[in-house]
Amino acid sequence: MRRRDQGAAFLVTIIAMATLVAIIGELSIVNAEGARAETNRLEAQRSSIMAEAALQFAAAEIQQQNPAVATMQDAWAKVGDAGGTEYQVGQDSFRLEIVDASGRLNINSADEDTLKQFPLSEEQRDSLLDWRESAITSTRLQGAKDAYYNQLATPYNAKLAPFDSVEELLSVRGFTPYVLFSPIPPSTQSGAFNPSTQPLLYSLLTVDSLSADRDPSGKQKIDITKATFSQLSQLNIPNTLANAVVQAEQGFKSMTDVMNVSGMTLPAAQVLLNNTQVGSAPLSAGLINLNTALSPVLSAVPGMTPDVVAAILTRQSAGFQGVGDLTLVPGVTVPLLAKIVTKFCVSSRSFNVHVIGMAGQAQVAEEANLNLDDDGKVHITRIQPMAVSDALSQWNWSSLSTTQVAVGGGE
Repeated sequence: MRRRDQGAAFLVTIIAMATLVAIIGELSIVNAEGARAETNRLEAQRSSIMAEAALQFAAAEIQQQNPAVATMQDAWAKVGDAGGTEYQVGQDSFRLEIVDASGRLNINSADEDTLKQFPLSEEQRDSLLDWRESAITSTRLQGAKDAYYNQLATPYNAKLAPFDSVEELLSVRGFTPYVLFSPIPPSTQSGAFNPSTQPLLYSLLTVDSLSADRDPSGKQKIDITKATFSQLSQLNIPNTLANAVVQAEQGFKSMTDVMNVSGMTLPAAQVLLNNTQVGSAPLSAGLINLNTALSPVLSAVPGMTPDVVAAILTRQSAGFQGVGDLTLVPGVTVPLLAKIVTKFCVSSRSFNVHVIGMAGQAQVAEEANLNLDDDGKVHITRIQPMAVSDALSQWNWSSLSTTQVAVGGGE
């Protein structure tokens, strides 16, 4: 009996020990899971800090930007290598890209004639215009307002106000994720169509573009509606033409009217466009930067021909120092200038910044808009969180960086 009791006791001890080991194992798993959860939270916080660091890094680059001219040869355009460079800050890192918003088509200010030249269907164009304009009842032929949207499975009303983001187009009739985030159709492009290199429709649009019209020295241009004969003579405008401008200046509504003055020549047009403006507004919204715009955006301007667009793209490597430099582009005439000058600029005060902050296994993607003031200050006016997978696709970034650079004391 004693052996049986001892065996039973031994068995009980073994069972107890096994139970204790199981309990300890379960506690270890719980502790490990708790530690992993805490690590995840910390990495998420650190990746957010890295995204913020990337925005501040971009702001520092934009702050150095020439407020009178923005080109693809500037430092802001090269920083980050379009997301290819990973900036390491200690054990964490970030990637970034800065894009000139003025190189894109502003869907809040583009007029109907411009949208007709852009790769949009009639339904998309009419619906876009109906969505942003304040009129409640009038609907374009292929457009949509409340009556259309209220019949959907999930009803809502038309915005009847400017777009807050490009993604808002997904609420507009005719726009789907496939349309917005796919390469633009081949019928709207010249030459062979290669989806891997064609821009997404999304990448050609903005709601943020601002630019400042400055003379070659960076100063405010002369208001040509108040210009004197003496001022025009100092710009070396021929006397006859200077007199004609002064006599007509009270009727100028835009630089198109100036280009239409009798006797206007290309050399005189270059000087006037680079040194004068109609009115004294310091900033303009929706103008297209000749130095940074892609072919589909340039082609959207009514009157532009494929040859002129190609010549502008070629000249971008040297850079336009003023809108008047359009006179140096082959194929540009005074009558063509009269049609297109009010659509263009050579500077930017608004930049779209793409960033991904990384820490451990965590990543945070954001798209922000940064504006540059006259005093050199940079303001973040909009931050939009994004899914990392969506960001990589929409920005055309690879999932991995190709270069690592240590900053801020990184090893």
